Amino acid sequence: MNNKDLNVAQHMVAHCERIERYLNRCNNSLNEFMNDELIQDGVTMQLLAMGELTTHFSEEFKLEHPTEIDWRNFKQLRNVCAHRYGTLDYKTIWDIVIGELPQVKTFFEGIIKE
Repeated sequence: MNNKDLNVAQHMVAHCERIERYLNRCNNSLNEFMNDELIQDGVTMQLLAMGELTTHFSEEFKLEHPTEIDWRNFKQLRNVCAHRYGTLDYKTIWDIVIGELPQVKTFFEGIIKE
């Protein structure tokens, strides 16, 4: 893996950790998340940044890891967060960060350790 891909992977982990801190502030509660616009905004901004970062990985890296990350959907999530900001479904955002973020973080942590 080249240094640029390593750097991007490190940033991906950092964004995952920031989302975890946001969720801790709402006690990992869907109800509290749904009622706190600041936490919603913070989580959404981190997802937007992560989606943007996926475009910075080399094509070689993406081809080496075609199934670990759904590259296309990650980019689409970024576009939704950026262009439909006022109409986001925060329950879907919650489902993504609770259901998928732990695996994303674990994947990139493993990449960094290689």
